[in-house]
Formats: sequence, structure tokens, C-alpha cells
Amino acid sequence: KDMCVKCNAGFRLVDDGSCKANRCKCSNGIAASETQCTSDGATICARCNPGFRLNGVECEDTPPRLCCRAMTASCLACSSGMSIKKFCKQPKNAEVQGCPGSQATTTTTMATTTTTMAATTTTMATTTTTMATTTTTMAT
Repeated sequence: KDMCVKCNAGFRLVDDGSCKANRCKCSNGIAASETQCTSDGATICARCNPGFRLNGVECEDTPPRLCCRAMTASCLACSSGMSIKKFCKQPKNAEVQGCPGSQATTTTTMATTTTTMAATTTTMATTTTTMATTTTTMAT
């Protein structure tokens, strides 16, 4: 039987001279394997379960996130725990309101512009009314 002198990354030399894969552990996630598991028995996480995040090599509780509930890119990205940019890059989210280029974003922008114009018209009408009132007061 051949005996090993040294093992590849992710493996360890055992008493019989063979190489065995390192086995890592991870609470609240998936343990690292192969070359990611640098030491047998070490706590090294490759990924975390929902509700946990990777902090170095361990999974820790994620504090509850306070996100809005609208069906917009910013609210949905927050709920998914990702940036708006990353959220919008996913093909299934391309048309979500707030993602660049979505029809919903264009419609919302146009509606906002219309609302702003209506508000300006209302302000102008109020100014005209105020001026008319002032003129009447001065004539009396």
C-alpha cells in the first residue's frame, strides 16, 4: 500500500499514511467541503440557512429587517436581503417598478410629472385668487 507524505488542500494525513477529506461543521448553514475546509473539524460555513448571514466563517443570526411591503424594487430587494441593483439584474425582476427600463418605472415617472404639473396649476390658481382678493380689498 502506498503511503502519503503530504495531502492536497482539503485533505489530511491519517495514521495509516493515507489522505482523508477534511470534514468541517457549521451551525445554521452548510459546512465547507473540499478545499474550502482547510482543517478537519473546523467550523467553516460555505452558506447559511435563511435568517442567518455569513460573518467570516460562521453563520450568525440576521437581525429582523424592516422593509416596506410595496411591490417595488426597493421594497422587494430589501425583503430578499439584496441590493436593488442585484435584485433588478435578475431576469424575473426586470419589469418590477423601480428597476431601470421597466415599463412600471416609466409609467410612474410620467404620473409623477403629471401630478407635479397639476400641483403647479393649482398653486397658480391660488396665487391668482389671492391677487384678486387683494385687488378687491384695495378698491374698497
